Amino acid sequence: MDDAQERFRVNSRPVGAELLVVSGSTVYGVERPENSQAASTGVDVVSSPVVDDTVEGGSKVHLDAPVVAAAAGKKGSLWVAQASSATLLRIDGGRVVQHVRVKGVEGSLQLTAAARTAVVALDTQSLRLTVLDAAGVRRTVSLADRVEIASDVGLGVPSASSALVPLVLRQARVLTVVDTGTGATTTFRLPVGRSARLGQPVAAGTRIYVPDDASGSVLVVDTRSGRAVRTVRLAPADGRARISVFVRNGLVWGNDEAGSRAMVECQGTIRVLTKYPRTPAAAPTYSGGPAVHTSSSRSPSPSLSLSPTATPSPAPSTPSPTATRSARPSPSLSPTGSPAPSAGSSASGAAPAPSSSGSGPTLLKTLAVAQQRDYGRTSLAWDPASARLVTAHGPGSGRLWDVSDPQYPRRMYPVSDSGGGDTRGTTYAARGSLLFVAGRRPDNHYQDFSIYGAGGSGPPRLLSATTLEGSQDRGIAAVAAVRPDGKALAAETGGGGGGVVTLWDTSNPAVPERAAWVEGITGHLVKILDIGFSPDNRTMAVLSYHGTTDAKYLHLVDVSDVHAPSVTSTVRVGDGVSPVVFSPDGRYLLAPGEGAAAAIRAAGGGVVGELPASVKVTAAAFSASGAVLATGEGNGTVKLWDTDEGRTPTLIRTLTRRPDAIHQLAFDPRTGFLGVADAMTVQLWKIG
Repeated sequence: MDDAQERFRVNSRPVGAELLVVSGSTVYGVERPENSQAASTGVDVVSSPVVDDTVEGGSKVHLDAPVVAAAAGKKGSLWVAQASSATLLRIDGGRVVQHVRVKGVEGSLQLTAAARTAVVALDTQSLRLTVLDAAGVRRTVSLADRVEIASDVGLGVPSASSALVPLVLRQARVLTVVDTGTGATTTFRLPVGRSARLGQPVAAGTRIYVPDDASGSVLVVDTRSGRAVRTVRLAPADGRARISVFVRNGLVWGNDEAGSRAMVECQGTIRVLTKYPRTPAAAPTYSGGPAVHTSSSRSPSPSLSLSPTATPSPAPSTPSPTATRSARPSPSLSPTGSPAPSAGSSASGAAPAPSSSGSGPTLLKTLAVAQQRDYGRTSLAWDPASARLVTAHGPGSGRLWDVSDPQYPRRMYPVSDSGGGDTRGTTYAARGSLLFVAGRRPDNHYQDFSIYGAGGSGPPRLLSATTLEGSQDRGIAAVAAVRPDGKALAAETGGGGGGVVTLWDTSNPAVPERAAWVEGITGHLVKILDIGFSPDNRTMAVLSYHGTTDAKYLHLVDVSDVHAPSVTSTVRVGDGVSPVVFSPDGRYLLAPGEGAAAAIRAAGGGVVGELPASVKVTAAAFSASGAVLATGEGNGTVKLWDTDEGRTPTLIRTLTRRPDAIHQLAFDPRTGFLGVADAMTVQLWKIG
C-alpha cells in the first residue's frame, strides 16, 4: 500500500477539469473552475472509495475558494490549500476534519506527502517549510537565509524511508535537503553549468536525484558524503531533453520523455536502458516542445521598488483590483503592452459581404477561432515581414494563416505553447524573425512562454520553452510583454497580488535567462495591470494598482540594460480603464489619464489629450504612422480616433459593434489592415 500511495502521489496529474489524487483506498477529484464565476463561488472535492479496483459511490465537500495545491494524507485523507488562504484543510471522505493555520503569505503554498508525516507544506514567498501530521503542526523550518528569489524554489518528492525533503534552488543551482524529523537542513552546490534547467528533485533513501534538462542528465547526490556521486547521461545536451525522475516498486527510475533512454537504480546499481531500438521521428518543431525551468547565468539582481516615491494626493475613486482587471482576465503577450490574451478551436468563417459603402472601412473576412464562449480570450499577431497572421484561442487553437489575399485566408501551420496547452497570447518580435507564444501548460497549469524562429516561408521552429512561474501555487502570470527587438520579456510574477514584474533576457532565444525583477508594495493589495515596451526598446511602462493608497500608478522604467533596470518616473493616474500602448515613434502612449478617462500621454508621463470618460478601453493599437488610434470596449465597440501629432483624439469612425467584448486590436505594419479579436472571432478590416 505504501508503494501504491507513493506511485500515485508522484504521478498525480490534472485530468480534464479535475485534479485526481489517490490516498490509500480513496480517490479524490478536485474540481478546477473553468470560468471566473466558478472561481468566485468555490469548488467541490469529490471522494470515492476503491473496492476491488472499482470506484464506488462517493461524497462531496464544497469549498469556498479554488484549491491551489493538494496532497495525500494518511489513512485515505486529503490535505488541500486554497487560494487566498493560509489555512490547510484535511478532508476525510465527505467532511472537513481539520483546519491548520500555516504562517506565511496566503496562496503561495506547495504541498507534498511524506512517508513519516501527513504532509509537508512550503510557502514559496516566506520560504517557510511546515511539517504536519494529524495532530497539527509538528515542525517549522525557515529557509529565508538560503535563497533570495522565492519563485525559484521547487519542492521535491520526499523519501519514503528517511523523511528527507529535497528543495532545488534553480537560479542558485543549489540543492537544500530538510530532515523533517529533526529540522536539520543541508545545502549542496550542484556541479552544473549556468544554463542548467533543473527539474523536480526526488529523494530515495539517503540519495537525492536531480534531473537537468539542459545537460540531459540525472545528478545523484549522496546526502551522507555531501557530494554528487554520479551523473547519468540520458540525452544529448542539445536543449531538447525532458528528464523526469520517480520511484516505483522500490526502484528509482529516470526517463528522457523526449528520447529513447531511461535509467533504473536497484540497491545502488544504476543501469541505463534503451526503451526502443531507435529514437522515434521527431514531431514537427512548430507543434510545441518541453517546458523547462531556466536559470539565470548571472547573479540574482537586486529588486527594484516601484512604490510611489511621494505621498500622493487624495485619490479619485478607483475600481477595486478585481474590477479593474475584469476587462483583461487572461494572460497577454504583446510587444507594445496592448492586451493579447488567449483561448479553443480554430476554423475559418465564411467570407462576409463587404460592410462599407464608398471609401469607409471595409470588413474583409471573419475568422472563427472558437466554437463556443468560454473562459479563454482570443489573440492575434501580424507578421511584420510577410503576409502572415497568427490567431489563438485556447488549447490546440494556435494557427498560422497566409493572408496574402485577406478575403480568402489560407490555413498554414499549427502553433502552440509548450506541451499543447492553453495558448494565451502571441506576438512577433525582432522584425518578424521571432514569434513568442504565451501558454498555460495542461499538465501542471504553469504559465510559460515558447520562442519560435519565424523567418522564412516554412513552419516556425521551436527554439525554447520556459516556465514563467516556479510553482503552480503562485498563480498564473496575468500580464506579459515582449520588447520589440525580441531581447527581453517582462511578466507579472505571483499572479493576483504578487506585484512583481520579472524581466527575462531573451537575447539568446534558445536559452532565456531571468535577468532582474521589479517590485511594488509588498502584500496582496498590489496588482500589475499592464506592461508595455517603447519602440526604441529603452523604456518599459508598468501600470499597477496599490491597495494601501487605493490608487493606480504609471511607472516608467529604463530597461536599456535588462539586468539593471531603473525607475525613471512614477505618476499617480486616475481610475480610467485603459491598457498601456506606446505610439510607433515612442513619443506618446495611451494610458489612464488624471481622471476617469483614458488619455494620450507624452513619453514623460504628462497628459496631452483625453478620450471621453465614457470610453472604457479594453484593447488598443496605433496605426504604423501613429495618426490613427483604434480602441475596443467591453460592449464590443471598436472606434477609430485621429491622434496625429499627439493632440486630443478626435473620433473618426465607429465600426460595427461585435456581440462580445474586444480582446485585442492590431494593425498590420505592412498593409495597414486592422485585426479585431473578440471572444470567438478575428475580423480583418481594411481601413480607408
